[in-house]
Amino acid sequence: NSCDFSTASYSFDDNGGKEDVDLKHFDTTVARDVQNGMIPFIQTAIKASKSAAAAGASQPIKLFGSPWSPPSWMKKGNHSMVGSTA
Repeated sequence: NSCDFSTASYSFDDNGGKEDVDLKHFDTTVARDVQNGMIPFIQTAIKASKSAAAAGASQPIKLFGSPWSPPSWMKKGNHSMVGSTA
């Protein structure tokens, strides 16, 4: 699954459920994060954090990114929301 804050479930290598071990279809553009509102959400949080820091808050927001779940083609049952990794 993409993210706890996302409005949709997706991965960066969905590829229609087809295997992509060479990651030829891996999305490096973050286009889905933009489309689903994640990038604008993060940009708004950063802007608010910088404003708060300028007004005396201890420090601006820090972000940590990590993979959440493998794409469906890596899971038993080929489903993004069900199954364990193969």
